[in-house]
Amino acid sequence: MNQKNDRSLYNQFLEQILKEFPTLNERIIFYFTSAGEQYSKCQCMPYRMVYDMMLVYGIMWENRNGAYSIIPVTNDIMNLWKMQEKDLFAEARKNTPCLLPVCLQPIEEMLSHVLATEEKKEVRTDMYVLTNRNGCLGAAAMLYENVLKRFAESLDSDLYILPSSVHEVILLPIWGQEKEILQNMVGEINEKEVQKKDILSNTVYRYLRKTDQIVK
Repeated sequence: MNQKNDRSLYNQFLEQILKEFPTLNERIIFYFTSAGEQYSKCQCMPYRMVYDMMLVYGIMWENRNGAYSIIPVTNDIMNLWKMQEKDLFAEARKNTPCLLPVCLQPIEEMLSHVLATEEKKEVRTDMYVLTNRNGCLGAAAMLYENVLKRFAESLDSDLYILPSSVHEVILLPIWGQEKEILQNMVGEINEKEVQKKDILSNTVYRYLRKTDQIVK
C-alpha cells in the first residue's frame, strides 16, 4: 500500500472519530506513558507534564467480550474535535476514575499468590500498591480526586510515592524512612527489573496532607 492510500485511510479514520465524538468524549481517559518515549510522543500527541512524568490521553474502547483497548488521542484528533489539551484533561479527569476504578491494596496481599511462604516474610507490610482494577496503565490513579488524601488520612501520615511503573505506584507512610534509600531502590529496580517501555520515573515523590499536594 502506498503512502497516498495510507493517508486516505487515515483521513477516513479521522472522519469517523469526528462523527462519533458525542459518545467518544465520554470515553476519553488519561494515563502515564514511559519517560523513555516522551520525545517521540510529544511531537504528535497532546500531553501534560506532571513533574517528570508525561500524561497523555486515549479513547477507551471496549469490545463485545468485555476486553478493551486504548486508542491514543493524537493532535489531529484533538484538532478535529476543536479541543485544547486542557479540555481533554477536564474530560479525562472526570471519566478515568469511572472507566478504570481505583484499586489500592497492601503489596503483601497482591503478591500472596506468587510468593513462597518464606519470601512473604520479607515483604514490607507498610507498602501499598495503587493502580486501577485492570492493573494496566494504573499509575495515573494517583491523580484521581481525593484518593491520596483519603488514604493518607486513614494512615494519619503523609505518603511517599514510588513510581513503580506506568501500571502502578507504591505508597508508604512517611514514618522516618530515608528518602535517599527509597530513591536508590527505585532507580535500581527501574534499571534491572522494569521493561524500558514501562518505566515511569526515577523520582520518589511525597504527598503532603496539609496542602493536598504532591511534591519532590
